[in-house]
Amino acid sequence: RFDEAWSEYIRRWVFKAPRPADFYRTMEDSSGVDLQWFFRGFFEAPMQLDQAVADVKQTKKGVRVKFVNLADWVCPVDVTITCADGTVHSYKLPVTIWAWSSSHSQSFVLDSNAIKVEIDTENAYPDINTKNNVWNALQ
Repeated sequence: RFDEAWSEYIRRWVFKAPRPADFYRTMEDSSGVDLQWFFRGFFEAPMQLDQAVADVKQTKKGVRVKFVNLADWVCPVDVTITCADGTVHSYKLPVTIWAWSSSHSQSFVLDSNAIKVEIDTENAYPDINTKNNVWNALQ
């Protein structure tokens, strides 16, 4: 998506004088993704990201996880849950979960108990404290 959006930006603005808003608009239009959260925290203000797994509760139907945002930048939450039966489940929670609160609880339906919950396993986001990104049942 980035490569296509970048090519479109170049096509639209070659030999012109674009402003930052023109770049933002083109990247969003071309990718079809709302990127305001990214531009706000990465370009417009000196913000930091610190997402954490705050609490995990096993339920009859799966697991309930409480996520917290401990800093001032908001990003989507990429969640990976490893279960006792060896299955691994990946989820992407949208940035809008942080719209009204710095904490968010989410239930996940699983066939087996969760033994590990981790956010941002790919290290895609500039989280300033990755030590609070993991919960292990065996600890």
